[in-house]
Amino acid sequence: DDLGEKGLKFPPANADREAYQYVGDPFGLFEKFFADANPLAVAYEEDYEGHAPGLDPKDPDESIEVVVPCAAAELLDGSCRRVTVKRTRLGAENKPYVEEKLITMPIRQGWQSGMRVTFRGEGHHTTPKKQPGDLILIIEERPFAEN
Repeated sequence: DDLGEKGLKFPPANADREAYQYVGDPFGLFEKFFADANPLAVAYEEDYEGHAPGLDPKDPDESIEVVVPCAAAELLDGSCRRVTVKRTRLGAENKPYVEEKLITMPIRQGWQSGMRVTFRGEGHHTTPKKQPGDLILIIEERPFAEN
């Protein structure tokens, strides 16, 4: 597939094929291919208490706070830091497991020590009775090394 969708719809002038246009229901094709699976089903699901996932009244699980030491130059000019966080998540059959999540965090120019960056829903999630907790990264200025 050298030319992609555009090549199918508008083949080059010297091509020996006609333009192709799909005529049909793409959702019907998806359903035939994947049986009853619906890619949008999660958006329409309700939990046991009748609430949509985004409007969940459940209490959040435990948050994770991680201190990210940054050099003064990183805070002054900005940079990008990668932080690995150990967190508990729910797996198959709602069994908790521990995973290491790699977070890439841009450090914006002018940020100061003590600033808190929150990643919603990226913290611990140990029970289906609670929402996932937050991951909070706390910026801390690393002192200069003295010789």
